[in-house]
Parts: sequence; C-alpha cells; structure tokens
Amino acid sequence: MAMSCAPAHADADNSFAPVDFSLRFPAALAKFSSYGDVAGFGGASAASRYGSGVNPASSDWMPPPGGLASISPQLSHVRFERGTNMRIATVSGTVSSSVYGTFQPSYARVTNNGSMTGDFLLADGKVAQLQWGKKLDNGLAIGANVNRSEFDTRAGFGGLLMADDDSASNSVRGGVLWAASPQLLAGLVVDVSSGRSRSILLDPACSCPGRFDDASRAATARVGLTYEYAPQSSIYADYLLGRYRNGAMSMVSRTAMLGAEHLVLPGLYLRAGVAHEPRGAWGRSVGIGFMPSKNLSIDFALQRDMFPELRPEFGRATLANLSMSIAL
Repeated sequence: MAMSCAPAHADADNSFAPVDFSLRFPAALAKFSSYGDVAGFGGASAASRYGSGVNPASSDWMPPPGGLASISPQLSHVRFERGTNMRIATVSGTVSSSVYGTFQPSYARVTNNGSMTGDFLLADGKVAQLQWGKKLDNGLAIGANVNRSEFDTRAGFGGLLMADDDSASNSVRGGVLWAASPQLLAGLVVDVSSGRSRSILLDPACSCPGRFDDASRAATARVGLTYEYAPQSSIYADYLLGRYRNGAMSMVSRTAMLGAEHLVLPGLYLRAGVAHEPRGAWGRSVGIGFMPSKNLSIDFALQRDMFPELRPEFGRATLANLSMSIAL
C-alpha cells in the first residue's frame, strides 16, 4: 500500500520512521497469528506440531482431536496508543484424509472502529486462503498455502485524509516439517507474494490529490525449532527474514521469536513468549489454553508491542485474541 504520507511522531521510537510505511505494514502483518495458542507463545511456530502454526506442513502432523474434521472461530482486537483500533474475525475449517492429507480453508474480515479525527489508519479488508498438508513416512511432512487479500485503507493526520488506497495481493507459501528426534522438530516456511495498489494521495505542497498505481513484491523465509521437554510442554524458537519491495524502495526485516507452552494441569496450558527486532524492539506475550474435552479447546492471548514497524505513526500496539477449536 502506498501510504508514504503517514505521519511519524517525534516522541515515538522512530528507528523505523525512515522506511516507507507501505513496506513496514506487510512486515508487521507477517508476525500476526489469528490463533490464540500461537499468539500466546510469541508467534514462533514454524516447527509446531499443531495445525494452528504458520507452517502448512503442520496441518497434517496430528489428526484433529475427536474426529476427522473441526471448525475454529477466532477474534482479535488490536489497539494502538494513538487511537486506531482494528478487529480481525476469522473462521477456519479442517478436513483430514489418510490418503490425501489435511485441507484447511479459512476466511478473515478486518474492520476498525476508529474515526477520521486526529491521526488515523482505517482498514477494511478480507483474506481468503486454502492450506494443505501431508505427513509422509520417516517423520517428514510437506504443505502448501495459497491466499488472496483485498484491503481498502485510509490514512491521515490532524483529521486530514492523506491517502486512500485500494490494494490486493496474492501469495503462495510452502513448508517442510521434520522430526529430528521424537522430541525435536525442525521447520522451514517460504512465502512469496505480489500485489498491486491504486492510491489517491494528497500532495501537501499544493493541497491537491493525485492518483498513483503501484506494484509490490515480498519474500520471507522462516526457520524454527520445537523441543518437547515434557509431555505436551514445549519450547519454540523461530527466525523470520523478509524482504519487501515497492517500486524502487525495499526493506529487509529480521525478527527472532522465542516462546514456551507448559501443561500445568490436565487440559490447562500456560504460555509466554518474546519477539526481538534488531532495531531495538522487544515484543511480549502471555496466554492460557483450556481443553475441557477432546472435542473443544479455548485459547486466550495478550501481546504487547509485537508490531514495532507501526510505532512511528501509531505507537505501541496491544493485541487481545480469543480462539476456539471444535472437533466434529
């Protein structure tokens, strides 16, 4: 998205401010997860054994509890310090077959409750995806994901609309999950995407609008390890490397994530995690999971400052996530 007019604040951590907003925004989204368990331990999930992880190969690693199909509704609320609030509602389904693997379609809607007073970022969009995974012999699984997103985004400051953007992007993701030992899993996820945008930008010099059409490309690679130190209790570690390009501009993003999930009582999990961006940003997360039966799980997570790429305009973010999984 061509949001180069978004204002940076002098009192913010502006280590990202010199980088164009249209590059920083997708880098922030790359760390978002709609699943409460993944969000609770900091987003590190390239080597997760659960289908909620970012690696499509994990979809078929463990069969859905209680049956061959499940449905999962999820709700996330993101609140920024400077008044912008976003809601992300997602529903996903899972269908497993011993012959063909596991298929996981999902659909998400993004809305906001902000106003066009002060500084604002208003987004309205939708994301649809289809994911597939297949566990092979010898502790190896492969997977693929295709998705499309469409967004209508408005940005401005001081109550003045500076940019109105209509964008769409398509991406393809592939993943591999490997059991190095019964307790240790290793994962690799590669994602490539391309997009286009049509933007109306206000030129402050003449207070006149101008239309710009632009194209963007992105590629990310993510490696991860998961070690199960006790039954249903694990330590997660990921490293995410991304390159984002928009016309002649580009940005490289690096994030290290570390998290843990511990079974404290039968069906009750506690989670915590951190994410570190080399520009000096630390994100933190905590979560709790409850599985009252083999057919139902409920997960809640809180994250703080997990999207430092958006700090110059909107300050630190707080995310609350609630998700459920119902086996059919």
